[in-house]
Amino acid sequence: KQSKEEESTQDVTNSDDNRKLNVLLLYPDDWRHNAIGAENPIIKTPFLDSLADKGIRFRQNAVTTAICWQSRATLFSGQWASRHQSYKLFCPNFSKGEAWKASWPAILQNNGYFVGHVGKWQFHNDDVEDRFDWSNLHEGSHWYPRRGKNTPAEDCARDDAVEFLRQRPKDKPFAMTVAFYPPKAVGASDEPGAQ
Repeated sequence: KQSKEEESTQDVTNSDDNRKLNVLLLYPDDWRHNAIGAENPIIKTPFLDSLADKGIRFRQNAVTTAICWQSRATLFSGQWASRHQSYKLFCPNFSKGEAWKASWPAILQNNGYFVGHVGKWQFHNDDVEDRFDWSNLHEGSHWYPRRGKNTPAEDCARDDAVEFLRQRPKDKPFAMTVAFYPPKAVGASDEPGAQ
């Protein structure tokens, strides 16, 4: 039998665990805040609209660097590019050692979250799988061979995000980023300028 103090502590712990929110961060390249139907009547995005209605929307924001990998480094680190110094491809300063320990994914992971990332990464560091509990990266192409055919990277990101949700432990809160390539590619060619 538990003492009143143990019961009280257990209730607080269970109560705190129930209040941890799941985090799903959709991070597409080159989208404005109003690139969904809920913000723009000429765009039809019913699924994204339903997510926006039930979640938190960031309408007053700006990127500090208009280059995709620097923006992702800023997103993960919470720092200006001049501070995280991930200025170019193959330069993942924000995800190394002590710098990564201060990132929001690492902080959530240290607080019991199951953390994942799917889609675009572009820093080409070979230890990225050690940073997340679950990941599947799409590096450098808009098309990937899946199920016997070339599949657009955005479909791969969607499928991988669903797989993350299926495989995650159901007794833990989760945080997942889904980094999309589109809307850049419009054709099936990987040749520069042919898209």
